[in-house]
Amino acid sequence: MAGFAREAQMKGLVIDSHQWCTESRLIYARHEVPVGGQIPDIVFVGVGGEPTLDAGPRRWTLKHSGVAWALRVGGPLYVAEIADAVCERSERVLPIVEDLIDGNVARATPGGKVALRRNTHLLRSEVIAIELKLARWRDALAQALSYRLFANRVLVALDRTRATSVDLQAFRSEGVGLVLVGPGKVETAVPPKRMKSNSLGLEHDYVVGSALWGNGHTLWKRRCMAKASAQAWT
Repeated sequence: MAGFAREAQMKGLVIDSHQWCTESRLIYARHEVPVGGQIPDIVFVGVGGEPTLDAGPRRWTLKHSGVAWALRVGGPLYVAEIADAVCERSERVLPIVEDLIDGNVARATPGGKVALRRNTHLLRSEVIAIELKLARWRDALAQALSYRLFANRVLVALDRTRATSVDLQAFRSEGVGLVLVGPGKVETAVPPKRMKSNSLGLEHDYVVGSALWGNGHTLWKRRCMAKASAQAWT
């Protein structure tokens, strides 16, 4: 059986595969996403609730991501503590904090600290990054590992007709998923290990925020609404 001539021919099949819905109810998808010095071929942001729960800030920038990251990993913090965490002056952090509070992403505590709201999508989302390759699985695996800076799950997608010599144990030992793509079919050979969001960098918040609250010029597209699938990864 003939394989694919170009990686681009695989991309649409991978994006449209129902299994990418995982446990999420809403999926945002984008290809060739520049983040953290890397450019994954496909990135999905899965949201666990209805998109109307967060009004969201007026815009989403790297500074918003830094403040959100500090609150995500540090818990409730004073503005001065947030400023220390992101190496910025308090007077420059305060407008970002106010923007997150106005957007219903964060809240002010009775003690004067700032905390992320429990129902914010920043805490209820996961990022999936996928590297496409026709055959060079070792190169793909190395690239996929670099996506752990921001992604909860990372995968490699290969042309199934050229994947006869792939070392599946190499993927299992690294926790990187492997999917094999054929005409009209995408099969999971190795399920990916899920990383907790608290272990990820501020790039995670940047990807999620850009998908949810980016301006109209961003390239994120809604893919599907779904309930937990019987084929969802665990």
